[in-house]
Amino acid sequence: MSVAFDWSDEKLVALRGRFAARLAETRRALAEDAAPAGEVAHRLKGTAAMYGYGAVGAAARETEVRLRAGANSAAAVRPLLAAIDVALTRPTNPEHRTPRAPMSPKR
Repeated sequence: MSVAFDWSDEKLVALRGRFAARLAETRRALAEDAAPAGEVAHRLKGTAAMYGYGAVGAAARETEVRLRAGANSAAAVRPLLAAIDVALTRPTNPEHRTPRAPMSPKR
């Protein structure tokens, strides 16, 4: 079931703006220290799509999978950082969502 939000609602716009600001802070922190990437990826996997950042959520999910498979944190987080960069350069209107990142084939 899909729920449509009225993104013209000032409260929702404010929430999305705060999430984007936190997303930018998260991006800076992960670029400096990828050690907490698993926890951060798990959190973003569950919240990013709610705010219209589906590609960030998909990249977070992929990062979490890579880390569980034993990937180096710095290498595993690169696609997530790239997805955040793209998301933060897009218009704030969630109707302009970036496409979901493709999932890696299961091994």
